[in-house]
Amino acid sequence: DVLGVWIAFPLGELATLIVLTINSIVVKKKIPRCAEDFAMLEKDFGYKEENIWTKNVSTMNELSIATEEIQKFCISKGVTGGKQIGIPLCIDEMVSNTIRYGLVDLNGECVEIKLIYDEDNWIIRLRDSGKLFDPTNYIKLHNDEDKTAHIGIQLVSKLAKDVTYLSTFGLNNLYITL
Repeated sequence: DVLGVWIAFPLGELATLIVLTINSIVVKKKIPRCAEDFAMLEKDFGYKEENIWTKNVSTMNELSIATEEIQKFCISKGVTGGKQIGIPLCIDEMVSNTIRYGLVDLNGECVEIKLIYDEDNWIIRLRDSGKLFDPTNYIKLHNDEDKTAHIGIQLVSKLAKDVTYLSTFGLNNLYITL
């Protein structure tokens, strides 16, 4: 009986692969050659490459250079007014905090900055493998304290439409929508 259970696992996986392959052939009219072919995603799924800016930084000097590049990217997308200052400011505030307090060892650790332009919104994703830190929860816990303390995190919270934190596989993931 136990042997039957162990045999059922690979047979189930094989059956799933066969069904997915047939489905891909019928729907896409081609034999799947990579994982993307099995995903059945539309061609325009996700964001256009020209609307994404990405860079890894681990020092304040690298952050300074990245901030200048971000400003140029924003200008190239027609950003004016408050967002032209707000986007680089939010990134600079959160990443500088991470570099100062989160990346303790610097054993290859860095902050991955991803900025996405999505017609109505700007989405900032910051990812790092430093000490786990949820700025959204931190602000809630320290809201009654001195209003001038934690001013950078407070500023980002006020400028953003939404701030979401996720800890995934030991990584800090901060999503800021402006």
